[in-house]
Amino acid sequence: MGALIRLVFLFLLPAASCFAADFGPYRMASPVVVDGDTIKGEVLLWPAPLLAVFVSVRVAGIDTPELRGNGQRVIPECEKVMARAAMAFTKQWLDQNPVVIISDVSSNKYGARVDATVRGASGNLLAGALLAAGHARISRANEARKAWCE
Repeated sequence: MGALIRLVFLFLLPAASCFAADFGPYRMASPVVVDGDTIKGEVLLWPAPLLAVFVSVRVAGIDTPELRGNGQRVIPECEKVMARAAMAFTKQWLDQNPVVIISDVSSNKYGARVDATVRGASGNLLAGALLAAGHARISRANEARKAWCE
C-alpha cells in the first residue's frame, strides 16, 4: 500500500506543477488609458498569435482620483480635474513605455478587471511614477476611501 501511495504521489507531483497558475509576467500590447490607475489592452498569454486576452488592468497598490462616480458618490469637480491630470500622466507614461509588462496579477473586487503590477520594459513602475508625480496615493485593502479635495 505504501508503495502505491508513493507511486501516485510521484505521478501527481509533476502534474500539479504543470497546472500551477503563473500570473505573470505578461506583455500587454497597445495599452490605452481607462483612468489614472487603470489601463486596458491585449495581454499576450502565449506567443502571439496563439493566445491573448483583452483585459482591463488596475495598477495594484495605488488609488487615483475618479472621473466618474459609481452611483454611490458624486464626484466633485475638483476631483475630476485631478483625475484628468492623472489620466494624462498615465497616457504620457504609456507613450514613453511602448512595451508594458504586467505581473503579480490577481482578481479584482469588481470582477471586470484584474489588479497587477505594471512596469515598462526597463523596469520602471507606473505606480511609482504616479506616486512620485503626486497623481496617486497608496491604497490599502479594507481601508475607507478618502476624499481627494475638501
